[in-house]
Amino acid sequence: MPVEVAWLRRTNGDCAYCARGAENLGPRSEFTGWYADGGYAEYMTVPAAFAYRPIECRTTNWRRAAEGAAV
Repeated sequence: MPVEVAWLRRTNGDCAYCARGAENLGPRSEFTGWYADGGYAEYMTVPAAFAYRPIECRTTNWRRAAEGAAV
């Protein structure tokens, strides 16, 4: 299944930045295209926590939900 990959590739999860929701500022944050190749690759490996369903799927589901709510 195709996925979207966030620019933020990995965090340590236990620093003060992570605790306040600013993981991208953490000293151990890793970024796709900077610490790991693959930002424009057809295939790549990525930690599951930073892989998301494609926006087309989410948009379609939101549209369907809105149409159902409007009926």
